[in-house]
Amino acid sequence: MRQNYKEISLEESTSTTADLFQVKYDGIWAKLEIENDICSVFSRTGNYKKTISLSETLMPKCELIGEFMFGSERSQQPELKGKVKLFDIISLNGVCLKSKTYAERYKILFVLSNNLTAQFELVKCYRIDGLKTAWDKFRGVEEGFVLKSSKGLYDDTQWKIKYEVTKDYYAVQFYRGKGKYENSLGAIGLADSKGGPEIMRVGGGFTDEERQAIWHDLSLFEGRCLEVSGKGEFASGALRHPNFLRWRRDKD
Repeated sequence: MRQNYKEISLEESTSTTADLFQVKYDGIWAKLEIENDICSVFSRTGNYKKTISLSETLMPKCELIGEFMFGSERSQQPELKGKVKLFDIISLNGVCLKSKTYAERYKILFVLSNNLTAQFELVKCYRIDGLKTAWDKFRGVEEGFVLKSSKGLYDDTQWKIKYEVTKDYYAVQFYRGKGKYENSLGAIGLADSKGGPEIMRVGGGFTDEERQAIWHDLSLFEGRCLEVSGKGEFASGALRHPNFLRWRRDKD
């Protein structure tokens, strides 16, 4: 049910057929099934997440797509917590809309969104020629952007561009892996200062050999400085989707 997304760089965006873009919100992709004044929220894997009462609205039976602000650090901010950012529609009154262009689907979604409560917000569309300005303006604020073609059908490819941030942290805790990594490193707990409290964990970016070497000689790596990349930074100093890059010389 989830659309096909391809992650690209800002430079590659000019080679797509996208003519508009939207802010990429850091929640979870969600399908919203609305019927009889009830909105049931499901994740991309079909897991039930929440029921929202729509008793004060006049909503027809429909299936909408949005970003449910749940789980991530940013989604817990007061102005975002529990919100649903709407950006697409699958069906209306039992009629599938996937064969309509995005421009047509968005117009229908716009009309429907006016009947919903303040918990639901329509994601704004911007002309693609403003992407570079938005990219510079929202660095460190948003996770990135989603690029779309106004002529695209529901199952057509869409594109994502995300900010990448690199920072230095200190290893303060080590966690055993699971499955194939049962007897090696799973993740490292990181602090933003030497001897500081753990603010995040990084479990990606390590080779199998590095996992073995670290796990079997923890004392050699405890307290060491390492460089980590991520798709944006939270207010806490933690990174979104962190990955290990390399060990560094201690800065202290």
